Amino acid sequence: MKKTLIALFLTSSVFATTAYAKDFTGSIKLSIFKDEVYAADKAKVSVEEAVKIAREATNSTKVMRAELERSYGYLVWEVAVLGNNKTMHQLVIDPVTGKVLYQESWRK
Repeated sequence: MKKTLIALFLTSSVFATTAYAKDFTGSIKLSIFKDEVYAADKAKVSVEEAVKIAREATNSTKVMRAELERSYGYLVWEVAVLGNNKTMHQLVIDPVTGKVLYQESWRK
């Protein structure tokens, strides 16, 4: 069941990257040819835990999306939540430690 949930949140492109500047180092390094599904087995933080971490870090209640994906060569949870006053928060969370690696906020 856990593998199925994780697989649902994986991005489809091996070379997908996000729009934020890379200023973090994650726990699970991916090579160009390493499959995210294979590496997802190493993730200790579930999607539910990643969402909880994002909500607590931003004091937000509404989850917009949560994906386990490749970002700058690392496997990370990327979680977007909508906070008070329509502030959107995007967080990058380490799938092993649960540490928030990067956070960006803007008003809708």
